Amino acid sequence: MKIKLSILLSIFIILWLCIPSFALESTTQPLPQVKVYFIDVGQADSIYIQAPKNYNILIDAGNNDDGQLVVNYFKN
Repeated sequence: MKIKLSILLSIFIILWLCIPSFALESTTQPLPQVKVYFIDVGQADSIYIQAPKNYNILIDAGNNDDGQLVVNYFKN
């Protein structure tokens, strides 16, 4: 449970740093989109985040044997 809580806290901090504060104050422009993907890599959790300004974040890509699985996910 502590690991999942730390992952969620990490995601929150990353998103808070990636979204500029002026975007939250503007009412005429749409807010930047953040997309979060959860990749099934067996026992491990892999999270891919696409944030504004071309920030791409991969959290825990799984075990070494799962590398090709993650690469195939990105290719698709």
